[in-house]
Amino acid sequence: MSEFQRINLQIDITTQVANHFPSLFHHNKVSYFARLYKGVTMYHKKNERVSAETYNFVQNLPSEKIKWLLIVHNLNLISALLLFSGAVTILIYKYTH
Repeated sequence: MSEFQRINLQIDITTQVANHFPSLFHHNKVSYFARLYKGVTMYHKKNERVSAETYNFVQNLPSEKIKWLLIVHNLNLISALLLFSGAVTILIYKYTH
């Protein structure tokens, strides 16, 4: 984040807020950078797309700098899936018993 801000690359508002609450919004920051790496079209502001420079910076990072982030992103997705499936299971159990 500090390197991103130092060279004045675009960070969305959610990631900026997440920077002040590291453990609470950790998944937002990880998701933002993982989506940049994957080339997903995103918006910096309502009608302003994230610049090509921002995508290029993340996509040109050495693999040892980005690999851990992609692993954490996948773990976040798995934990969200487990949380959702657990909630659905509890609801099904509650309404069938």
